[in-house]
Amino acid sequence: MKVLVLTTDWPTKDRPNDVPFLVQYMAALRHQGMEVEIFHFNGRANPVNYFRAWFRVRKEPCWKNANILHAHWGQSAFLALFSRKPLVITFHGSDLQGIVSESGRYSLKGRLLVAINKLLARKADRCVVVSRRLAELLPPSCSPIEIIPMGIDLHLFQPMPKADARRILGLDQNFRYILFVSDPNRAEKRFELAQQAVSFADLKNVELLTVSDQPHDRIPLFLNAGDLLLLTSSHEGSPVIIKEALACNLPVVSVDVGDVREKLDNIPGCIICDDDSVEAISKAIKKALSYPFSIDGRESVRDLSWDLIAKRTISLYQDCLEEKQ
Repeated sequence: MKVLVLTTDWPTKDRPNDVPFLVQYMAALRHQGMEVEIFHFNGRANPVNYFRAWFRVRKEPCWKNANILHAHWGQSAFLALFSRKPLVITFHGSDLQGIVSESGRYSLKGRLLVAINKLLARKADRCVVVSRRLAELLPPSCSPIEIIPMGIDLHLFQPMPKADARRILGLDQNFRYILFVSDPNRAEKRFELAQQAVSFADLKNVELLTVSDQPHDRIPLFLNAGDLLLLTSSHEGSPVIIKEALACNLPVVSVDVGDVREKLDNIPGCIICDDDSVEAISKAIKKALSYPFSIDGRESVRDLSWDLIAKRTISLYQDCLEEKQ
């Protein structure tokens, strides 16, 4: 089976650490015997770029050879319009939830993006979402919907001694570190809210440590060196960092977004905030840091190995191809 992946996000020379989960996804599919080609283009919210990419991809050998098209992020599916090839679209979050502007509000551009993506969803043979909440945002008339979250590398993300991780990273052994693992400049991640909550908690020898633009293979070091992962986003699809933290048995405090509640509800030591106020997040931080035991998060994410996610995806591909015959 030959799969052509259409995506607006992929690592580049200037941004080598982008979308590591998608890179791992493709590697897992190849490991299962799939022939996978990537067509990456820069949409940049400019219709002209999409039309140019539409014409350009059709000149590539991978277009002619592909048995199935798989668009990651709804807008990437524009390139598949007027094709008879089976189309799968995976929606990751903002493509169905919108774009948060610097003011903290959802932008007009984001609302337009959502409307276009809902139209494109109707053209797909299968729509894939990474969480149940995203499935609820798709129109009822669109194709069958599958929930397939992004996986994690359970070999890379596993527990290690905290002291060793801190020594490698050069962190103070006597501090407690609350990790914010995201680009603080992305408005929807609400870094300022995280700062305010940690400051309001007023805890001694506690530091909010921002982890951004790091090679993916260094992230497990930070997760093992930290005392707590904090997520304050205005929205998420299915935040991979939550699962990676659980795989390292790192406690998590998060607002109730994406599939976070499904992952954290039954893990003592992890807390979902009552709301997204500074006071509620601060209270949750204090409670989590005072939890006297190690958490057992790893068991809750064993079903998210990339091998299992790849097998589920291949089964979906096969269903699409059979329906086209």
